[in-house]
Amino acid sequence: MSVRRLLKEADAGNLENVKQLLAGPVAVDARDEYGSTALMEAAFSGHVDTVKLLLLSGARLDLKDGDGATALLRACVHGHGQVAELLLEAGADVHARDRMGLNPLIEAAFWGHADLVELLLEHGADVNAEDEGGMTALSWAASEGHREVVERLINRGARVNSEDRDGNTPLGWACFEGHHEVAALILMAAGTVKDGKRDSVTTQEAICERPACH
Repeated sequence: MSVRRLLKEADAGNLENVKQLLAGPVAVDARDEYGSTALMEAAFSGHVDTVKLLLLSGARLDLKDGDGATALLRACVHGHGQVAELLLEAGADVHARDRMGLNPLIEAAFWGHADLVELLLEHGADVNAEDEGGMTALSWAASEGHREVVERLINRGARVNSEDRDGNTPLGWACFEGHHEVAALILMAAGTVKDGKRDSVTTQEAICERPACH
């Protein structure tokens, strides 16, 4: 019961209650039935002061929940930049992946958190890392229509012609989902170069293409 209460109070950001519970018999890294810890819950909900307290109390950064997610990855889902920065400065692994191969950068890109994407890249995230399906952060951002994220990833060296396991590119995903501005941005960055040769496809033709879906 005390473990569940600790996680509940951490999720709610009730700092004083967390302090009281940590002063008792419950361990700071105690887990619930889903493998979650107080630090993961506080990070997911964006409670900066609670995260600070848990870190000072010795909470481990490398633990993963039942889905393979770390506290940092959880923070990235909701774009909690301050929490992510705290975790990174404390030594969190920017490359850690969950069971689907998703890492903090891919999560931040998927949800459209541009500033967080920049923060992760500044801390050494691999801009071209792939998930289990071969999707990169750029592919995910393009598929969701996050123009600013796409622009920042490209400026940081993301491969615009990368292909996932089904052969789809970031441009293809942007076209398929109807994100024409993003498609035009990627096309411009690619310089319409494919396989080392100048492609004759016009901007409008490229935007109207659809990738193969498998």
